Parts: sequence; C-alpha cells; structure tokens
Amino acid sequence: MAVGLPLFALLSEVLVAFTTEFDNEFEHRMPHRTTNFGSRGGPWLASLVMWWNCMQLIGDEEIPDGILRAG
Repeated sequence: MAVGLPLFALLSEVLVAFTTEFDNEFEHRMPHRTTNFGSRGGPWLASLVMWWNCMQLIGDEEIPDGILRAG
C-alpha cells in the first residue's frame, strides 16, 4: 500500500484485495465449471464482481426458475 494516497484510493486497494481473496477461496471450496469441456460439474463459476453486477439489474419482482441460465 502506498503512503500518502487519498482515502478513496486506499479503500479501493482494500476492495480489490478482498474481492480477489474472496473469489480465490470460493473457487477452491465450490465445485464448479468454467468450460464445457472436461468440467468438474457444478454451476458456472462467476466472480463476486460478476455476481454483484448481475444483482444490480434484478428488481424486487420474482424471477422464474431458469431465466438467468446461459443457453
């Protein structure tokens, strides 16, 4: 961490570090797949950032099962 940076820059570094560690730990613990070839089964692996961006677009209304699945 660089000394003398503004608070928003320091907080941004913390957020990036947290997101990276969260994603890495989730990847180690959760059975997942990232390709259609040789997958280990499980859901498609999405990062915390991808999940957060998707959740911002979803409103309070109910979503039918399977509507967010990739075709």
